Amino acid sequence: MRRCAVFGSDGSRKHALECLRLEADCKQLAVETADPKLRSHFVRMAGMWSALADSEPSDIATEKPN
Repeated sequence: MRRCAVFGSDGSRKHALECLRLEADCKQLAVETADPKLRSHFVRMAGMWSALADSEPSDIATEKPN
């Protein structure tokens, strides 16, 4: 079973659901592509969307890029 971030506001729930949808899209694209580099990219992006689903939307705006 997939974990789901639960936050107090409706906006936070929408944020989490959108991130989970994008994670699922990336996973599906990884399965469908024959290009190993593209597959790796989509798997990496799926992980990033998953991590974002567990964060508050305001966490993203204040996070510094690596």
